[in-house]
Amino acid sequence: MSVVYAGSAGVYAIDMRTGSPIWHVNSNRAVTTGPVVAPSGAIFAGADSTYGIAADGQVHWTDSSLKPGEAGLTVLGYDGMFEAATDDMAAVLTGDGSYVWTARSFGKITTAASSPSGMLYVGTSTGGIFAVR
Repeated sequence: MSVVYAGSAGVYAIDMRTGSPIWHVNSNRAVTTGPVVAPSGAIFAGADSTYGIAADGQVHWTDSSLKPGEAGLTVLGYDGMFEAATDDMAAVLTGDGSYVWTARSFGKITTAASSPSGMLYVGTSTGGIFAVR
């Protein structure tokens, strides 16, 4: 089955062939970042919290300290993601919600992307670009 994930008043998994919902995870606010899917199948989304969801729709973890920022979520080349949160907070988390690192040294993050080789690129409001491995 081919699945597409969408964010609205929560995260939805939708059968691409039929358009029928497969599952839905509620959130207290609209999803503003993601959902994004890691190579492992872990699904990440940001609304009132950052959510880690399994492919079957089970919420594995939530982190209310990471409020989604303007740059959103970026999947990394393993079972993890980069969150550019509000208050100039940045974090890398694994699929189980464990922190790999956090930083406030980038300033206001406006964009982020990752390459297949695992390099994370972070752009800031001052025009700075950081490459992090």
